[in-house]
Amino acid sequence: MQALVDQHTTRLTITQTSLKAIQDAAPAHERLAYVYSVIFPPRYELKRDLADRYLSCGVFASALATFQELEMWDEVVQCFQLLDQPKHAEALVRERLAVAPTPLMWCCLGDLTEDVAHYETAWEVSKHRFARAKRTWGRKMFEQHKIDEAIGHFQDAVRVAPMYTQAWFFLGSLSMRTEDWPTAVQAFTRVVQLSPDDGEAWGNLGSIHLRLRQHNEAFNAFQEALKQRRTLWQMWENFVLCAMQVHKFGDAMYAMHQLLDLRDKHKRPVDHEMLAWLVEAIVYPQADAIADDGGENEAATIDMHAVYPLDDDDNDDGVVTRAPTAASDANYKTQLAKLLGRTTSIVTNNPKVWQVYAHFHDGCGHKAKALECRLKECRALQKAGWDKNQHDVELLCRAAKRLSVSYIEDGSKASLHACRLYLRGVVKKSQVDFADNPDVQDLQGVLHHLETLEAQAN
Repeated sequence: MQALVDQHTTRLTITQTSLKAIQDAAPAHERLAYVYSVIFPPRYELKRDLADRYLSCGVFASALATFQELEMWDEVVQCFQLLDQPKHAEALVRERLAVAPTPLMWCCLGDLTEDVAHYETAWEVSKHRFARAKRTWGRKMFEQHKIDEAIGHFQDAVRVAPMYTQAWFFLGSLSMRTEDWPTAVQAFTRVVQLSPDDGEAWGNLGSIHLRLRQHNEAFNAFQEALKQRRTLWQMWENFVLCAMQVHKFGDAMYAMHQLLDLRDKHKRPVDHEMLAWLVEAIVYPQADAIADDGGENEAATIDMHAVYPLDDDDNDDGVVTRAPTAASDANYKTQLAKLLGRTTSIVTNNPKVWQVYAHFHDGCGHKAKALECRLKECRALQKAGWDKNQHDVELLCRAAKRLSVSYIEDGSKASLHACRLYLRGVVKKSQVDFADNPDVQDLQGVLHHLETLEAQAN
C-alpha cells in the first residue's frame, strides 16, 4: 500500500533506492499504452486506504497525520481519542462544529463531554437518520439504569440502520431484562440472521425459547450455539434439558459426557436428577412416574439465571413437563450404562448417583449389581460424624432400608447374615442420639424382620 502511494510522487521513496531504478523503468509511452484499461484509484483514495490500515494496525500517530493531510476530521477526532488526547479532540470538534456542524461531530462532542444532550442534537440535525446517535444515547441510558429509555433508543437505531448487529444484540439483551420476550426473540433472531456464527446470540435465543416452553425451538437454537461455544458448560446444561424435553435421549447423554469433560472448569456436582430422568425415560418408559409431574425429578430444572440474566420467578414445575416417552431400544440402555459407569468412576462419593445407578440395574434385571450400588450408596452416606446429624441419619436409614430389600430378594443365608450385621451397626449408632426418630424405628423393624428370616433359614 505504501508503494502504491509512493508512485504518485517524483521524489525518491523508501521503495526506490537510486535514480537508476527510475531510469531502468519502462518508457512512458509503453506504460501509458494501456492506461485506460487499468482501474487505478486516485492518490487521495490510496492515502485514505493506507490511513485506515494504519488505524486497524494500531499505528495511530501515522494514521492521524494522514487523516489530517486529507482533512478527514471525523477520523482525526477518533485518532485523538485513541491517543488519549481528549483536549485536542474536543478543541478540534468545537472548531469543526463552528465551521460545519455534522451529526457525527455532535456525537463526538457528547462522547468527550459525557453530555447526552449532544446526542439529541445529533439526532435532530440528521433529521432522525443518524443511527449512531441513538445507539450511543441508548448505551448512556443503560449505564444510568434507565432500561426502558435505552430500549426505545435502540429500537429507533435498528429502525434506521437494521444491518447493525450489535444494536440488535443490545436490544435483545435489554428486552430479556424487562421480560419482553417477543421483542427479545425478534432481536436475537435478527442477530443470527446477520451473523450465523454468533454463539452467544444463539444461546440467548435458546434461553428465551426455553423460558417460553418452546422446547423444539430451544433445542435447535442450542444446537447452533454449541457449534460455536463448545466449552461453555452452562449451555450444555440447558441443552441437556431441551434434549430431554424433545426426547432426544442420545443427544442428552452426549451432553452429559461433555459436562463431565468440562468438570475441571465448572466444579459443579453431577446432576443426579437429570440422570434419574434418563433412567426413568429409557429403562422405565411405561412407568406411571414419568407422566406424573411430582417426585424428585422436579429438581431437574436448570437454573437459567446462572446462564443468562433472566429473572425467573415462576414455579420450576412449569418449566419442565414430564411426558411419557416411547420404549427405548437396547442401544440407549447401553449408552446410559456407559454414562453411569463413567460418572461413578469420576464421582465415587455421591450417594444420589449410586442410588440412580442401582435403580438402573433394577430395571435391567441386574440384581447383584443393583445390590452392590446400594451398598456403595450407604458407604457414601457414612461420612465422618453422620450419626450426630439428624438429616444424615435419616438418609442413611432410608438407604439401608432399600439395601435390605435387595438382600432379602437374594434370600441366601450369606446375604441375610451380611444384611443383619450391617443394619445392626447402623441402628446401634443411630439410636444413641435419635432413638425416637421414625426412620430409625422403621430400620429397627426391618432388622427384627431380618432376624426372623435368618432364624427360619437356619
